[in-house]
Amino acid sequence: MFPFFWPTEVKFPGADGNFQTISPASGWFSTTVNYKGSPEIEQRVANEIASNGKQLGIITEAVLELAGSKNGEKLDRLRDLNARIAEIKERTLSQMRREARDTLEALARRDKDEARQVAEQMLKQLS
Repeated sequence: MFPFFWPTEVKFPGADGNFQTISPASGWFSTTVNYKGSPEIEQRVANEIASNGKQLGIITEAVLELAGSKNGEKLDRLRDLNARIAEIKERTLSQMRREARDTLEALARRDKDEARQVAEQMLKQLS
């Protein structure tokens, strides 16, 4: 039987402070990875330079570029993973485009001048 009060974090002797929190977009759960690094540095790298996902994406692209047309089970798995991630990104962008268009159209139905101002502001930001 699964105990009601199950520990959510187990600490081993000498391991205090060696944790990296990886927060999924949902925010409901947090995965903690035990590692021997500096949480402060990891946080700054993720915030100022590149997230873990961005870093892994660059590494994946580099490995696939170096592999070229070579075949192998692990390369096939990496290519499959990369393709599935690209599909998720495209679906997300497609949904964002639809939502942005729908929102601007709804604003235009209510107030064309305001919609025009928003569109002009966006065009200036994109220039």
